[in-house]
Amino acid sequence: MEHQILEDLFVDYIIEKVGPNLDKEKVIKNLISTFESLIVDALSEENSKYSIKVIPFGSFPSKLYLYNSDLDLSVLFVPKNNSLTDC
Repeated sequence: MEHQILEDLFVDYIIEKVGPNLDKEKVIKNLISTFESLIVDALSEENSKYSIKVIPFGSFPSKLYLYNSDLDLSVLFVPKNNSLTDC
């Protein structure tokens, strides 16, 4: 019984140290927003034709990322006469 309690505490400690948390999530969401703004600004001429959206995929949206995980992003260019829901 005591061994199981110690094991559970150890697992909780490791998850707290390397797993996702609200502070990390806020930083990553700000990074995604900044990246999206940079893409839109860099493509301002094309921006008149397309709606641009940056969408994370992989471990971040599924909340399975670790503190040193990479960030997988897709950049969608959708003609303005279509909506993002048409894709």
